[in-house]
Amino acid sequence: MDRLGEVHESCWDLLEEGADSASSAFHTGVLGTVERGAPRLRTVVLRAVDRAGAVLYCHTDRRSGKIRQLAETETASWLFYDAHRRVQLRLEGTATVHSDDSVADERWAASAPGSRRCYLVSPGPGRVLASPGSTLPEKLRGRRPSAEEAAPGRDNFAVIATRVHLLDWLHLTADGHRRARFRRGADCWERHWIAP
Repeated sequence: MDRLGEVHESCWDLLEEGADSASSAFHTGVLGTVERGAPRLRTVVLRAVDRAGAVLYCHTDRRSGKIRQLAETETASWLFYDAHRRVQLRLEGTATVHSDDSVADERWAASAPGSRRCYLVSPGPGRVLASPGSTLPEKLRGRRPSAEEAAPGRDNFAVIATRVHLLDWLHLTADGHRRARFRRGADCWERHWIAP
């Protein structure tokens, strides 16, 4: 691709593909937050993309450390890489946590019961255990819960919405790598080719 506009559109195409298809390399990305000045990274599932608003969505347990970290510093970053296409996307933005609002309600309704069971674990994510093992309720291990069985997990469910203000595209090729950066301005995206 030789035009910055085409590159920018292709980035959002890849992200939408990731949200829509579990087989896409962009379905899972690395979400970065900050805790006391130190980076914290984890792999998350890209659940939805709002191209017009430049927002990426993922789901999480509201008891997880990333919720506390985002309360301290709203800055978040994302990293995606497709080894087949040899394309890396790095995104930065401001993250908002939704738990008791219409955004969380809509995302909960859009999630499958099998995904909802993740929010039924006890104790919550990151807690110390006496021994290894699942923290899912015994009756739900090895099977998908019904919608009714998964309903109590809604209390632990949260959505992280990252409004992207910086998107960095890198394409690795034998003929020479190519890189572009897109920064969201007040009413448009600033677009620049960048040295790889």
